[in-house]
Amino acid sequence: MSDRLLTTTHRFEVKHPNAKQFRRALVLQKSRIEKDEIIARRIEVENEAATDSERVRWFNSLNEDGEGQREKQASKLMESELKMAQEELVKIRRAHLQKLLSDENAKHEKELNAMGKSFYKKRI
Repeated sequence: MSDRLLTTTHRFEVKHPNAKQFRRALVLQKSRIEKDEIIARRIEVENEAATDSERVRWFNSLNEDGEGQREKQASKLMESELKMAQEELVKIRRAHLQKLLSDENAKHEKELNAMGKSFYKKRI
């Protein structure tokens, strides 16, 4: 910073008759530069905080969107499982009914055989 001061202002006013005013001007210029640097650092910190805040908002919205998608996937999965369970239940009922009908048919055939009768069966 001091090199910059000397290379800009000092080189033009080295042999100036008002050296006291020149020194005051240099001190004022140095203080202005320091204040500007402090302000620039503060602005940089504020910009970083704003960027972090924006990232947090984006991440939160991403989580909310992802949560909605997970809920949709879970509901689709439940619907498909329910549909498969219903299909399996239908298969079980059919098997149970077929067994019940074959048992009744066998029982009825035994009763007919006991009476000396039988079902008509077409022979090929």
